[in-house]
Amino acid sequence: MKHSFLPIIRHELADTPGNEKMLNYCSDLIDHYESIRPETTRKFRKLLEKYNYDTIPVFAEYPEYPHVTLMKSIGELKFCAVIDYEGGVTGMDDEIGIIGSAPDFYYEDESGMEDRSWEFHTNIVFTWLATIWQEIKGWEYGIVVKTLENNSVAVFVFNDLACDQLSEYVHYNDKTKRLSSFFKTDLSVLEIYSRVSLEEYPHDLAKSSRYCFRKDNERKEMTVKGNETEEKYLRETQMEPISEIKIHKNPVEARRYVMATTKNWIEEGFREEICTIS
Repeated sequence: MKHSFLPIIRHELADTPGNEKMLNYCSDLIDHYESIRPETTRKFRKLLEKYNYDTIPVFAEYPEYPHVTLMKSIGELKFCAVIDYEGGVTGMDDEIGIIGSAPDFYYEDESGMEDRSWEFHTNIVFTWLATIWQEIKGWEYGIVVKTLENNSVAVFVFNDLACDQLSEYVHYNDKTKRLSSFFKTDLSVLEIYSRVSLEEYPHDLAKSSRYCFRKDNERKEMTVKGNETEEKYLRETQMEPISEIKIHKNPVEARRYVMATTKNWIEEGFREEICTIS
């Protein structure tokens, strides 16, 4: 997975002075998480074998829909297994134990990059967990599975690989329906990372995010900035791309549009690639 991850990090750090230290830090993070991948995979699978759509009558303590949840504390990236009944969370399942564990090293320097290092660390962990979800075919267990931050409403939902209100399952509560796969194909590390790192409410609304896709000699691009999206389509035989700009109700709706549209592109056979300078 490292060979897929590092080009993404390198691209995001392209305009950052002294980026080699951060790149090396992220490389060490990936090495750490990959070293515990077998144990994490075993525990994740065990969790879903115990808590799934078919076993709801066995484990469910309350009438509300049970979200299988990896709970973490603020500022930590290790998870314990709980069940979230629409805001009422059970105690930790000691049989499953801790899922994942952060390394015992940190990013330290005087450049003010500590916040950026935490952002990278979080995105790496959620992307890594999502690749495990794909590996064990987590959707086959038919139930909502997510992470949740203690004393917070911050969630990441594995079913559609989306954060917070960008997920279609964040408020899901229909016990009569067994969930199926949201995607028609497995996503690449880059495609997962793009979904993981897409913020519901970005801190800087003036900053744009750009996503590039290719199928044979066709290219599509999506750019989102504030509540505006721009789509571009280009064949190699064209001199200029076809461009369409949309203004959405708010930044959340714009990012939902990005998620839905790029998912459709992947289902059409386009695959995401790292954007080059346009």
